[in-house]
Amino acid sequence: MHYSVDGGNLPVLRLSMDPGEWVDCEYGAMSWMDDGIQLQLDNSSGITKMVGKMFNRDQSFMQKYVAKASGEIAFAAKAPGSIKAVTVHQNQGIVVQKGCCLACVGKIQNEVYLQKRLGTGFYGNDGFLLRHFTGEGIVFVEIEGSAFEYAIPNGGSKVVEAGFMAAMTDSCHIDLNTIDGVPNVFFGGEPMFNTTINGPGKVYLQSMPIGITAAKMYQYVPQGK
Repeated sequence: MHYSVDGGNLPVLRLSMDPGEWVDCEYGAMSWMDDGIQLQLDNSSGITKMVGKMFNRDQSFMQKYVAKASGEIAFAAKAPGSIKAVTVHQNQGIVVQKGCCLACVGKIQNEVYLQKRLGTGFYGNDGFLLRHFTGEGIVFVEIEGSAFEYAIPNGGSKVVEAGFMAAMTDSCHIDLNTIDGVPNVFFGGEPMFNTTINGPGKVYLQSMPIGITAAKMYQYVPQGK
């Protein structure tokens, strides 16, 4: 399997697949593909979880596309930014914010890492949801806006507003801290939070999370009386 990222700041991930190869992606992430590639529906990515998602909005699941013949499949980013290929191996997984995992290849498993309902004004009913990817392969992380990578040493930390963290290596861990005494008009009275990412490990930050950007732009939209 070969991959390329094209399109500049409107990136598209393109995978060239041989028969028998497959790619996993978040539901609805596929943009276009050749007819030799087919969606595989089974217990891990199919009708059962499609029904489950209707009743549980926090349930995230993956779809699998399998090449029956050689061909290309493409995944377009949802917003201007970049796509980062992160290698996962047995000694190092990656934790990705929901919506930032564009696709993954190889023997990759994923599960919910941390769920915290906060900032529904920015994140909708899903709140703040992270997924943990382990195994052997590559996880393609979608970065909204500009990408910034930091290596956090053992004993060090970085405070990040929730949403600006796209991903981190699983050697890091997270604390969610309430910002006391800060008025919050966006969350309708809910408390505001910062995310403290503790090392050692690497963190991938994004400069323009689409949820936060949309919420901030909303204040300039004329409101009906």
